[in-house]
Amino acid sequence: MRKSYLHAPGRAASAPVYLSSVQAYRKSLLAAHKNLNYWRKVAAPYDLKPSMARMIAYGYDPGKKIRAKLHLQAKQVVLACSKCGEAHVTKRCTKVARRSRDLYAMPVKSLRWAINNREEM
Repeated sequence: MRKSYLHAPGRAASAPVYLSSVQAYRKSLLAAHKNLNYWRKVAAPYDLKPSMARMIAYGYDPGKKIRAKLHLQAKQVVLACSKCGEAHVTKRCTKVARRSRDLYAMPVKSLRWAINNREEM
């Protein structure tokens, strides 16, 4: 059985408080280390190794397994839009206005130009 370092013998251990971001964990771990002076005591409620708690506190970005232990979201790669350079949640760029799609209402000259100069995907 694992020994808990945050409470005195005979007293119940407090449950860890899960935070929403890595930055919040960094601040929390540094503040706890300032009070407790031991990384082992700081890491115990989160079920982390003392070295990992210290690394996170000093700027390490945790991987998948540690993020799962801390109830953080997994990192995802998002591609930037080729037109505006920002990442979108939708399939099309929302920064650029949509062009008219009604081909029958377009004048012949504009339609010919649109067909000849269309963007290839």
